[in-house]
Amino acid sequence: RDRLVKAGIIDRLFVELNEMLERHGKELKRGQITITDATLVDAARRAPKDGDRSCQRDYDARMTKKGKRVYYGYKGYIGVDRATGLIHHASFTPANVHDSQELDNLLIGREEAIFADKAYDSAVRKRSCRKKGVFYGIQEKGRRNRSLSVRQRAMNKRKSVIRNLVERVFAHLKQ
Repeated sequence: RDRLVKAGIIDRLFVELNEMLERHGKELKRGQITITDATLVDAARRAPKDGDRSCQRDYDARMTKKGKRVYYGYKGYIGVDRATGLIHHASFTPANVHDSQELDNLLIGREEAIFADKAYDSAVRKRSCRKKGVFYGIQEKGRRNRSLSVRQRAMNKRKSVIRNLVERVFAHLKQ
């Protein structure tokens, strides 16, 4: 994968794959409604103690914490077209990069709606979407000393039903 990225081939392969799918009738709507999410991908931490050096440490990976568990690796991000369920953008970062930092790389630029989990929520992004006329389907999160209202919780539940599509893609990839 590293060699493909360094050679600049991976993006061309992804574009070629999408064009091939379109030729066979699986036309992407080109991000009219984009659903995004991230998942953790483990990396090799260190060589085993028995002396086997075939498993070396991955120096590009980083640490992150999810719940009470610590992970060493990467985060994989995808942008999925809601109409077809096909991935239109994918990227990887070290695990210590916050999910919200990668959202702009997962968008095509002419979305009518964006759906994502609470990690992507921000007031600046919400204002930006409203200015552009893009539906802000990112789940809202409670703020310090202010929990979500009943209406906000109900809206989050409705948004999570749509986000289920991207979760199914990750579930399929992790099998």
